[in-house]
Amino acid sequence: MNFCNLKLSADARGLLADAFGISPDHADFPILRDEFFSNYEKALLVESRLFDGIDHLLVQMDHANLLRGIITNKSERFTKTHYEVNGSSPASRLHCSNHTQSPFCMQQELRISILHNQSMFGNDIRDILAGNAAGMKTVAAAYGYCRCKGASRGLGSGLHHQ
Repeated sequence: MNFCNLKLSADARGLLADAFGISPDHADFPILRDEFFSNYEKALLVESRLFDGIDHLLVQMDHANLLRGIITNKSERFTKTHYEVNGSSPASRLHCSNHTQSPFCMQQELRISILHNQSMFGNDIRDILAGNAAGMKTVAAAYGYCRCKGASRGLGSGLHHQ
């Protein structure tokens, strides 16, 4: 995994801070962020793919008629494109909040479409904390764009997948 993958969960703010040393209050931030999003969207159509084994997992979930939802802080324009490009079957429910995952958001999603005894899979400490706060079973995915390796074991996540 390259260095960039380790920073992706930090979103545009984190990537631009690392690359240019600027924060969202910098005058050039909106211009650089918009250019970043434009380039990201173009690359998403060329370079993106699911991590090994995820396509098989999704097929198995479909065969078992398991509902699944995606709760993400990623913009819907990128999340929907990713699923369309990779030919993944759509989630039962997609919620793009465009901000940090919150327990309230997850609880609302649970009330709308997903049974409360379902699980939250996450690759970031924030995912596990928010899932736990929403009363969900959590699974830490300790691969990919993960920022919770090792640390997630002490956060009450029931399982760890590497």
